[in-house]
Amino acid sequence: MQLFVDQTEIGSLAADVATTVGEVVEALAPQVEPGRLVVAVELDGERFHAASEGAWQRRRAATVLGLRVVTAHTVDLARDLRRDVSLALELIAGKLDLAIGGLGRGERRSAAGLMAELFEELRLVLILDREVSVVDGLPAVADAVMLEKVGEQLLVAQGRDDTTETARLLEFGLAPLVRSWRDAAGRAMPPA
Repeated sequence: MQLFVDQTEIGSLAADVATTVGEVVEALAPQVEPGRLVVAVELDGERFHAASEGAWQRRRAATVLGLRVVTAHTVDLARDLRRDVSLALELIAGKLDLAIGGLGRGERRSAAGLMAELFEELRLVLILDREVSVVDGLPAVADAVMLEKVGEQLLVAQGRDDTTETARLLEFGLAPLVRSWRDAAGRAMPPA
């Protein structure tokens, strides 16, 4: 197997039958330049996201002809991830507007479906936001305390089946938070 880190050829490896690709990638860690993180792994030209857990990690290294570890500088990675956070929050804000409009028109079922989607997406974006702060050292843009407060109020309103209060909390509680986080994520992006 030919080994590369980015465009630098490391050499060849004759892996034994029991060695996995994950073990080989781990062994290549010292070859990654300081200030760079592994973002992808290419096996015989097929790319896998480094953070994804999958069969590629357990694949027997002896079955691979070429392995490339793809890295990115932490500044570039943080900028890209902050952009992803900002874009995702923009999409969530749009879904909030649709859900609020649906509740106002009495379309409870479609609004409930949108709310389920946007809450799951928001959960994932907030995880990404927290992870980005680890990469770039800047604080996370989301305010967990404010989100918890609005979330508790939303649960109470939904428990009472109060669509008017739910719509109000979405419009004047959650939507402004999401938009402020989106704007903060955009401002926090390091220049290209």
